[in-house]
Amino acid sequence: MEIADSISCDFYESSSWRGREESQFHIYGQDNQVGLEIETTYMGDNQKPEEITRLEVSRMELETVKLMQSHLGDWLRDDHDETAQLTTSPVEGTYEDSSGEQDIRHLEVKITRRGFRVLALSSGRKPVANAARVPSTDRINDDEVGECNHLERLYSLLEIFLAGVEKENQDVMRTTNYLLNPESHLHSAIPPECTERLENEDYTGVVQAAGTALEEILEQEMPDELVREVGNTSDLANRAFREGDPVFEWGYTDGEQKGLMFLYSGAFKALRNPVSHPRGDPSRNRFLDDIDERDAIDILCLFNFLARRLDEYGTTELEREGTV
Repeated sequence: MEIADSISCDFYESSSWRGREESQFHIYGQDNQVGLEIETTYMGDNQKPEEITRLEVSRMELETVKLMQSHLGDWLRDDHDETAQLTTSPVEGTYEDSSGEQDIRHLEVKITRRGFRVLALSSGRKPVANAARVPSTDRINDDEVGECNHLERLYSLLEIFLAGVEKENQDVMRTTNYLLNPESHLHSAIPPECTERLENEDYTGVVQAAGTALEEILEQEMPDELVREVGNTSDLANRAFREGDPVFEWGYTDGEQKGLMFLYSGAFKALRNPVSHPRGDPSRNRFLDDIDERDAIDILCLFNFLARRLDEYGTTELEREGTV
């Protein structure tokens, strides 16, 4: 399992740009150990590198990564005002900056609103000059930090890495609780009931609740007279995207427009409706009879995508083939 990412943050002072911090994060598994590389480059207002810090850990216990992720998750769930700190068990690696390179033995991890700071400790736990960092956000104004979206992103990277390393024979999506903050991933119209049912293992209930939410959004975006004329939701979706006189004309070609119609109406006919009605003979295996957690997550993501597109485009006519 191997994951890499690149994150940057701009710094402003009194609305004047004063520099950028660019961080590259790379974590990978090797045998029963973990490798970690973080390189941080600070560029001043002249847009030239003023400081480069590189931390390369060649051997680190998997338990250390779990502790890092756990501390970060706890910090994200709290009010973010307190500082979380962790000194790791022994590691093997090197630290490098403009002054040279040296071996390191431990890491000191500190999490604050400004970011995820990893300070290397040499023999005798003596700290090196500078820390490698992952900034908390993409912009900091006068030392004021808003959303800590980069740290949520880092948490997800660590979570997926751990799931992939520990559960190589299982589905990563099942083994990771990646909806750490569902409100940042799901459309506001997708009710909390969906994630509550997911946690309670009511997987058909997830599909029902998400489908009902999508139905309500569709009805809100459609003219009232059309909603009253159409008998059911799948027919309403057909009417919304039908060729010739669509309410939502998003397709670049006639084929794309027809595909959108099938996508929305099919989401109701093939997913929401089957789990909302009696299933007949329970001894027979029918479509969605054996829905599990992964299925529920996948379908929830699909309904979330369709809801976001309705909210984003609505009755806006997007570019058509052959139009100027």
